[in-house]
Amino acid sequence: MESIAYEIVCVADGDITKNNITNDNWSKRFFDGFNSSIRNYLKSITLSDLISYYEEEIFAGDYSI
Repeated sequence: MESIAYEIVCVADGDITKNNITNDNWSKRFFDGFNSSIRNYLKSITLSDLISYYEEEIFAGDYSI
């Protein structure tokens, strides 16, 4: 199944992993790596994963409105 979490975040908030923070070499390197990790994590989450997380919370009795 295709990655969905990254697409949802991009539609809702834009690409949060774009690095427009600074031109400093050290911080650019830091945020490039940080953003890459976030992007890879979000791209690894499928729609099935999101449904499973949701169902686990409901069945655990942790659901509230």
